[in-house]
Amino acid sequence: MEILFIWLFDYKNFKEQGFNFSSEFIFNVEKEGKKSYQLNISKNKNFIPNFFEKSNILNVTAIIGQNGSGKSNILDFIKNSFPEGYSSIQAQAIISYRLKGDTDRKILLTPNNSFNVEVNQNETDFEIHNYPFDMPTEADGLYGQDYSTAEYVFYSNIFDLKSEEINMAGMHNLSTLALLKADSSEHDEKQLQASGGNYDSFRANEIRRNIQFLLSDYTDLLKNFPLPEYLFIDILDNDLKYFQKDKNPDVQKLLTFFKKNFHKRI
Repeated sequence: MEILFIWLFDYKNFKEQGFNFSSEFIFNVEKEGKKSYQLNISKNKNFIPNFFEKSNILNVTAIIGQNGSGKSNILDFIKNSFPEGYSSIQAQAIISYRLKGDTDRKILLTPNNSFNVEVNQNETDFEIHNYPFDMPTEADGLYGQDYSTAEYVFYSNIFDLKSEEINMAGMHNLSTLALLKADSSEHDEKQLQASGGNYDSFRANEIRRNIQFLLSDYTDLLKNFPLPEYLFIDILDNDLKYFQKDKNPDVQKLLTFFKKNFHKRI
């Protein structure tokens, strides 16, 4: 599935604003009345077909803007509105996307009773569907033209605590906030306090995840990126003395392992 275009009537800092994600088509919305608009769709004359080496990559879009311009807001709309289909669209919007499979389907969605949209396709052959924005249960009947079966991956290393991360079917949330919440949910409050809090727990788990990845077969996915030849793991002297006093067999086994394998070739 490829997102082609999103136009938002009123969402956060966006007022009647559109976002072109397609390299093949150009979308432009013109206001004709109070709640009347014309959407013009045309082909991009500079489009290069089969640009990407991998056939499963349809397009790559970069969102660029000044601080506060709304880059995170448009991503929030996508990740909170798309994974569960029409019934979870969070604002009045015009949405266009492409489904690639046995057939190539280009679909355009408009709210059925929020405002009037006249579409000028210019021989671009889009299927036009109205979704019931104010009646989400009826939107389930449009399944088949829906995008809820697609998989979504959301990654962000920003740690700002400004929004609640939402878990949805089909959403693979790898953001710092989502991982922090997941790590916190694995421990009860007393365990977190004993370990120094959920931030320390997240930091420790993040180091563990990095090590597990570097030692796994998944590093082949990054064959075009240089990786370190060695991974060095060491224990601070103060921590080493602490662990040496621990008579737990598992702790002693771990110390023996470190003495024999103070580094591991990747």
